Amino acid sequence: MKQISKFLAVTILGFGLGVAGHSQAATLATRMNSAQFLNGMAPNVGNTVLDNSGYIVCYDTFCSMDSAATKGAVWSAEHLTAQQVANARGASRKSMTFFSDPHIPAAASARTGDYTRSGYDRGHMAPWADSADPNCFTLANIVPQNPDNNRHLWEGIETSTREMASKYGEVYVVSGPIFEGKNSIRINGVVVPDGLYKAVYVPSMHVATAYVVRNAPGSWWKPASINDVINMTHTDPFPALPASYKAQVTTPVYPNMHGKIIPPGDASETPENNSMTDSGHQSSYEQPMHNMAHTFMRHMERSAMYKLFGH
Repeated sequence: MKQISKFLAVTILGFGLGVAGHSQAATLATRMNSAQFLNGMAPNVGNTVLDNSGYIVCYDTFCSMDSAATKGAVWSAEHLTAQQVANARGASRKSMTFFSDPHIPAAASARTGDYTRSGYDRGHMAPWADSADPNCFTLANIVPQNPDNNRHLWEGIETSTREMASKYGEVYVVSGPIFEGKNSIRINGVVVPDGLYKAVYVPSMHVATAYVVRNAPGSWWKPASINDVINMTHTDPFPALPASYKAQVTTPVYPNMHGKIIPPGDASETPENNSMTDSGHQSSYEQPMHNMAHTFMRHMERSAMYKLFGH
């Protein structure tokens, strides 16, 4: 593993901040499946390095954007329904294998061997249990994920997202990496994110919310607004969502880790081994994010009492 190259650090200096409308700079590598997006609008990537190097692939149950700059998912979007969750329940993944997406140039994609003995899982953004769709094993839908995070907290978040879909009939979901820059590293060319988010919109409740986690061991997570996600990633997961909904600070259903319910982390919790705070170094594929965790926590502390659904 090595630090992000200085070359890409130079190329990043000129990219823009706009997130008002999708630039369409990313290459559509398959047919579009607009049904996976709220009102048919794909997530808007305001980071032009990621957008310009992006390839969008769509399958029956999800769409993902891969970037040649990170060789992993930038976002994965799903229109998750109660029927889809019911159909996928209990499906075995034993025969499933990860694969480099055939629609993306080899030079822009990770290879399955890039993860071998790396210490990281191949972490799904749109998970198998949502759909039992074999195509979710495309590496365009994958980022390097801490094994403890992937197999416990993140799995619990995925479970709770499916619970929301089952309870409310349908949800729109966008998941992706957070690149904060302090310890940005590559494993065989694949960039390891510092954190992850899962944004959820529940149409029947007119509620939008998000989970934010560190890409590290432990059970720390925070509820976030869609605006928080935009500020941390410069990706708007739901461009069609009214501004008032994006500003909502709504606590989602708590992660359900095999029956163990995990409440949000304490805002005062800042263990060094899980810290996502900024040390001044900015990674080559991100917009400046000054002290992401502290800024986020201050925002949450200033916010009104959380609205709670599902509890």
